[in-house]
Amino acid sequence: MQSTNVILWILAISIGGQLGEGSFIMSLSVLMAPIVGWFFFRERRLVIFWLSLPIAIVGLAFLSLSNGWHLNVNQLWFLISALAQAIFFVFNSRLVQKIAILPLICVQMLCTGTASLIISVFTESWPSSISLITLMWLIVSIVIATILRFALQFVGQKYVPVSNAAIIMILEPVFTTLAGVIVYLEPMPWTKWVGCFLILISLLSYRGYNFIGKK
Repeated sequence: MQSTNVILWILAISIGGQLGEGSFIMSLSVLMAPIVGWFFFRERRLVIFWLSLPIAIVGLAFLSLSNGWHLNVNQLWFLISALAQAIFFVFNSRLVQKIAILPLICVQMLCTGTASLIISVFTESWPSSISLITLMWLIVSIVIATILRFALQFVGQKYVPVSNAAIIMILEPVFTTLAGVIVYLEPMPWTKWVGCFLILISLLSYRGYNFIGKK
């Protein structure tokens, strides 16, 4: 499932998805996770979930406003990727309590890399040569942005309560949006800012209630 999540996320980015709105759509996996948990494990959902969900839906609608309401193809792929991430998060939260972190990371990275390689062989044309700078960025993305990132996430999931970790992870789309606007000068019309803000409020309301409720 992690392979599906990564592949769909890369696909959404490759067809013109903006980092800011994409990261906030991906953050909706936080609200998808309770639905996944109920479907597979019959986990109880709190009332605050049903109060937060409509706010997130309105936020998603604002992200889709552009001369009328329509869901772009890249936004749809982001949504499907968010669902895959929610499924992964629910199952991984259970596995990480029972399996050593390093073997779990190795197996998941191996599965993700193998699946991506197979799809690339059948759907992409490989270049005859790769420049040194491209190879350097590839290594950086593999070691830092992928392996180190998931290693730190798994360690956090093992030693930090899920509610606390979820509150921290909510900050990820905020930093991603700021980086996209500052570094890549991505356009962010007011409708997208409003959509991102509503989704953030929805996530903070849901996870904040869970955090306070367990104190």
